[in-house]
Amino acid sequence: MLAHLDPAGFRYYIPALMLRLLDNYDSGSMMSIGTIHALDGRSPSRVRRYSELSDPQRRAIARYLKVLPTLIDLGTEDRTRLQRAFERFWSKFLVDAE
Repeated sequence: MLAHLDPAGFRYYIPALMLRLLDNYDSGSMMSIGTIHALDGRSPSRVRRYSELSDPQRRAIARYLKVLPTLIDLGTEDRTRLQRAFERFWSKFLVDAE
């Protein structure tokens, strides 16, 4: 599902998917895998999906990715992927905000 979303669809669905990941993380679940890949931020095709996000939404995602590993027990691969995504892409949205 996530792979086929345009920027408006991504903007609409990502808040609910982030909450679902927080409440029901399962490293083998396609919903968890898809959400983590969608937030990766290292692929130009994924970054295009972020084009309709407002600055506050980008900051919210960055904060979420920053603290998520402290809130749930992520699998090693997922933890590494999200930490890299935060460091290489999302962290820049927190520079002026914090």
